[in-house]
Amino acid sequence: MLSCQHTKNVIDGKKRIVLNPNEQQRRDTESITFAENEIYGMDILVSSGEDGKVNACAHSNANSCSRKL
Repeated sequence: MLSCQHTKNVIDGKKRIVLNPNEQQRRDTESITFAENEIYGMDILVSSGEDGKVNACAHSNANSCSRKL
């Protein structure tokens, strides 16, 4: 899973966080240092199943917002 730094009008920033990376991603991703007042978008997946896998569902209560530039 990939999360990125957010800046004004940019949601795919230069600093990236890779959760549970494979060996290739470990080699390709630079180490970063968090700084004060930086903003990151984090994806969160939740499973209630016994196998811990995420399943598609017919409906979702997720909200998304966008702004015209």
